[in-house]
Amino acid sequence: ELQDGNAIDSLQRLASDQRTSVRQPAITALGQIQVDRAFATLLETLDDPEWWVRFHAARTLIQTGPRGSALLQAYINTGGQNAGLAELVMEEYKEFQGV
Repeated sequence: ELQDGNAIDSLQRLASDQRTSVRQPAITALGQIQVDRAFATLLETLDDPEWWVRFHAARTLIQTGPRGSALLQAYINTGGQNAGLAELVMEEYKEFQGV
């Protein structure tokens, strides 16, 4: 079960793995968990060295619903290191949803 603390710990470790091919799916899986620790990791990952991982972190936050979208908007509003990419992802998502 994804709500299990051990599962969250494992996914958080994988989200900081050296390999992009490991980090990206871990981030996506964390998006399925609606707990503070998962959101915190997703926010941290917006500053990942790889743009593809940052992109998935932003997209995953939006897909979690209103809380994730609000967190991503706060990241953008405070001028996070990769706010430009986050804003593009948010705009693309809104356009796709017809918002």
